[in-house]
Amino acid sequence: MRFVRLRAPVMVALIVMLAAASPAGAQTLGADLIITVSDGDVAVERGDTLTYTVVVGNNGPDAAENVKVLNALPDGTSYLGSDASAGTCDETGGIVMCDLGTIESGAAARILVSLLINEIPDATVENTYVVSSSTTDPDPTNNTAEETSSSIEVLPSTGAVDQVILPIAALAILAGTYFVVWARRSRATYLLDRIGP
Repeated sequence: MRFVRLRAPVMVALIVMLAAASPAGAQTLGADLIITVSDGDVAVERGDTLTYTVVVGNNGPDAAENVKVLNALPDGTSYLGSDASAGTCDETGGIVMCDLGTIESGAAARILVSLLINEIPDATVENTYVVSSSTTDPDPTNNTAEETSSSIEVLPSTGAVDQVILPIAALAILAGTYFVVWARRSRATYLLDRIGP
C-alpha cells in the first residue's frame, strides 16, 4: 500500500471543493427574531385610545427576510391606525398585519398600534402579537408577546348608578321611619299602660 503525500496547495484545494459540495442549507444558521409589546402600564376606560409599542429585534446571526407581525384585535376595540419604522401595517376584518421587510442581524423595527376602547367585557384588555419570517428561526419561543391592560371600572352613563344607589337609600330611610314609628307607638302604649287605671 502506497501513501501519497499531498502538497499543501492541493490539500487546500480539496478542502475548498468539499465545502462547495456541502448543501447550502447546512451553512445557514438562521435569524433569531424576538418580539416585545408594551402599553405603557396605563389603566383604560371606555372611549380611551390605547397605544401599543411593539419592537421586533433580530438576534442573528443572519438577516431575517419577509418579516411579518400579526395581531388579532381584542374584543371591544377598534383599529385607529399604526406607525412602523420600517414597512407598512394594514387592518382587515379585525386582523392587523405589518410587513416589515428585511431586518438585518442586530437591528430592530418599531411599530406603534393605536386602538379605541369601545367596551371592556372582562375588566382587562389582552392583546397578543406574533412575528414570523421566511428565514429559519432557531428559537421560535420568543416570537410571541402578550400585554394585559387593566381597566378603570366605570358603569355606562345611563343613570345605572343612581338607579342602584337611590333604592337602597330609600329602603334605608323607610326602614328607619318604620322603626321610629314602631318605637314611638310602643312607647305610647307603654305610657298609656302606666297612666291608665
